[in-house]
Amino acid sequence: MIELAVDPTWEHPATGRRIPPGPANPLGSRWIGFHRDCNGRIGCNGTEHLVVKGCVRLLDEHVRELFELVQLGTPVTVLPWRRP
Repeated sequence: MIELAVDPTWEHPATGRRIPPGPANPLGSRWIGFHRDCNGRIGCNGTEHLVVKGCVRLLDEHVRELFELVQLGTPVTVLPWRRP
């Protein structure tokens, strides 16, 4: 984990337009930022390889809960979700 923010401002990557906190902000009420490892956007859990083609998305209620459980420096591993 390299960044934690409450009520973040989002900046559009192409236009630079800034969206302040609130219902129009695509980030929601919390931002949890983490960097990619030296393999770029590819990871492996020992048996499966994962290629991330976008963002990690959570419902706002879930990111709020997770936000309270982590701190800066928490190691992050993202694995694909599979239906039970």
